[in-house]
Amino acid sequence: MKGLIVKDLMVAGRQIRTALVIVLFYAVLFWRNAAVLVGLMSLMCMETVVSSFSYDEASRFLSYAAALPVARRTIVRAKYALGFGLLALGAGGSALLTMLVGVLAGGLASLEALGAAAGCTLAMGFMLCLTLPLMFRLPVARARVFMTLAMIVPTLLIVTLMQVADVPLAALERAPWPPLLAGLAALLVVCAAASYRIAVRLVQHRDL
Repeated sequence: MKGLIVKDLMVAGRQIRTALVIVLFYAVLFWRNAAVLVGLMSLMCMETVVSSFSYDEASRFLSYAAALPVARRTIVRAKYALGFGLLALGAGGSALLTMLVGVLAGGLASLEALGAAAGCTLAMGFMLCLTLPLMFRLPVARARVFMTLAMIVPTLLIVTLMQVADVPLAALERAPWPPLLAGLAALLVVCAAASYRIAVRLVQHRDL
């Protein structure tokens, strides 16, 4: 599995370097907005995982891997390790970056950066749970459409419900976020396990 992860990281190396340049640019542009920086970093990590599927599809890597002494379950496990590993790395790196910029600029609260990192990490974690099985089942271009809809539709629903219900911002700030985030983290673990099982079943029944 280690070799599969290294392969994906080597293929995506140029994209990762470009993503870092973009993140540094936005770090200067949005140094007072932790949510923007953390969200951007999380999206970059997600795009790196999706791009690894694009390269595999273009090179027909799954057909090649079927001839190797590598279990299909291992291929799936490597993608999940890559996705969640990059997500955790991106969340930690972006939180440190926003806190560092806040200290240098004088004013950005550390709790804001950590809260944004936790929220974006959980949101992108759920997106990975949905996206990875689709990537193993559908062509990448079609899976991207479903992934985009899965990101846009819930966001629009939440914003619409908040406007209809006229939820004040102060009410959100007073919400018990630590237990809520802990509950969502536990739910993410369950969803990740279920998503992995579904992806393994799809790959095992797929004609490579």
